[in-house]
Order: sequence, then structure tokens, then C-alpha cells
Amino acid sequence: MRNREKSRNVAAMRHGITAPATPAEAFRAYRLRAGLTVAELAERSGVDKATLHRIERGDHTKPHMRTLIAVADVLGVTPADLLAEEVPQ
Repeated sequence: MRNREKSRNVAAMRHGITAPATPAEAFRAYRLRAGLTVAELAERSGVDKATLHRIERGDHTKPHMRTLIAVADVLGVTPADLLAEEVPQ
């Protein structure tokens, strides 16, 4: 995570807001909120574990819609939620 992103997250936390700075962080936040490991999410969604790792690292910034739909379905969110810059508490 870059220093600017860390600063933004710290500031958001001070105000009681969980605000990931990137879609990659939103992806991870929703996965963690669901209590799943990357391996468990991969198994349940049918998406390759390496793909999920790349998305969460920010290396894969434009996942296919079918990937978003499969992951969102498992996590109980919408595909748009996974690309959001903020995750509500």
C-alpha cells in the first residue's frame, strides 16, 4: 500500500469510516468481512486462486465481469461493490 493510501485510510478510520483507497482493497475487505481465505473464495466462486491474489494485490485492475459476478455472489455483494472505493461498515 502506498503512503498516500495509508494516510487516507488512517484518516478515514479516525472518523469511523472504513474507506479502502482502491478496488483491490475493497475486494479484500469484503472477502475478510465474509471470513474467507483466498483459497476458500476461489473454491466457492470457481475463480482461480492466482487471479484473486492478483486482483487483491492490484496487479489485475480490470477483472472480467464473470469474475466479478462469481465473487460477488459468494460474498453477498454486487459486482459494483467490489469495484467501489469505499466499503461501508
